[in-house]
Amino acid sequence: MLLLVEGESEFRFVRDRLNDYFAGRYVFQPILTETRRGVRSGGLARDYAVFRQQMSRLMAQHGGREDAWFGCMLDLYGLPAGFPGHGQAQGNGWEMAASIETALATDLAHERFLPYLNVHELEALLLTEPRALGRFFAGKQSEVERLAVEVARFSSPEEINLTRETSPSHRIARHLPGYAAAKVQASSVAFSHISISLIRQHCPHFSDWLTRIEQLPAY
Repeated sequence: MLLLVEGESEFRFVRDRLNDYFAGRYVFQPILTETRRGVRSGGLARDYAVFRQQMSRLMAQHGGREDAWFGCMLDLYGLPAGFPGHGQAQGNGWEMAASIETALATDLAHERFLPYLNVHELEALLLTEPRALGRFFAGKQSEVERLAVEVARFSSPEEINLTRETSPSHRIARHLPGYAAAKVQASSVAFSHISISLIRQHCPHFSDWLTRIEQLPAY
């Protein structure tokens, strides 16, 4: 599965954790999104056409292989307004993400495209077990514990919402100010201590996407 991902943290998560989880069944190839045509630096261009063109090129290059599937891992938080369905999406985070994913699939119109939006950021998956951040932030156990207590108020990390003050990444940075500068390394270390099975138990939207992948034919 060729996956367009919007950052280095997502790249490493797909490369290391998803490939490990699906070892022997599927192979995931993460590809950084382009900020403008031909420039893969991660982050999303404000113009949806840039993402659409990149995905369309991938589909044209590899679509002739029946074992090639396509997807994306993008954040609902900060998603550019020009993405299909964004202006019409309503409800909670799960409902909004599902609505935009459906609109994306309709717009790209490829039978082997399985889009996915993190609700509301990749860090929501990380907050399945916030104490894993202590593996990177040595000596910050009290700060990590305060973060864990705050997150425990939610029935799912995917409920942690999408304002600049309350999004998953900003909650982490508020307790651990060094996170913003070290997020790629910190998230990679923390994810290495969190099982995908545990994430699936607590993050139903993420789990639903993996279920769809598990239903793909084996080659």
